[in-house]
Amino acid sequence: MRTVYRFRKHSNGTYLYTASIAERLNLKRSSRWSYGGASFSWDTSVPVSATKPVWRFYNRDTHKYSFTADPKKYRYRTSSTGDDTWKYGGVAWRVSTPSRETTGAQIVYRFKNRRDGGMLLTASKQTTAKLRAAPYTSTWRFLGVGYYLPRYQAVETSPTP
Repeated sequence: MRTVYRFRKHSNGTYLYTASIAERLNLKRSSRWSYGGASFSWDTSVPVSATKPVWRFYNRDTHKYSFTADPKKYRYRTSSTGDDTWKYGGVAWRVSTPSRETTGAQIVYRFKNRRDGGMLLTASKQTTAKLRAAPYTSTWRFLGVGYYLPRYQAVETSPTP
């Protein structure tokens, strides 16, 4: 399992998600970022062939981070046209392929902050329930399922007699 940590930038409300221990430690030392803890984890033992990447991008104009599993967005943002605005940050984590619930998958929900546009991702059922109830609905718009995180499923075998 690999944990993905959440940070929120004070100046513009952007959320940054990282699985890098070194980046997590650097951001925790920064006064510009608030540490939100572990947001979710993905199972690194699942074969890459059963997953697809979620790519991280930094918008040079808005100074916000964006995460996408959409190959069209990836191609545009890494093209000569998109590269003027978007700085590629690599693969952030991997999600189930196809992008739907499979046995044992962990659901990651998306919320958008109505005030500053920040995109919050969480696998926490408690956080999801809290943000979907008053008074939080005036600030947070529920966008539904963002991703399904794969979980390793051991193949069941029949016991040997």
